Amino acid sequence: RTRPCVVERDASPAQPARLRFVLEEGRNRQIRRMCAACGLDVIKLHRVGFAGITLANCGRPGAWAFLTDAELDVIMPGGAAAASGQQQQQEQ
Repeated sequence: RTRPCVVERDASPAQPARLRFVLEEGRNRQIRRMCAACGLDVIKLHRVGFAGITLANCGRPGAWAFLTDAELDVIMPGGAAAASGQQQQQEQ
């Protein structure tokens, strides 16, 4: 069983069938399965954030940015210190 999520409909006239899902815990293909259960087809999925990390530092599609120390602390045990240690091990 998965945790509840919030689903909002984007009222944009240009995208009449756009939905926004806010998940606390995402499972494999969860959004596709929820939509299929309601008779909806998923055409495209776009992830805008993970674990509090957003795409705000990436200005355009295809752009990327290095994670900050604070972001590394969120997703990695030991955070930035562990990441720099792994990088040093790979360089040896």
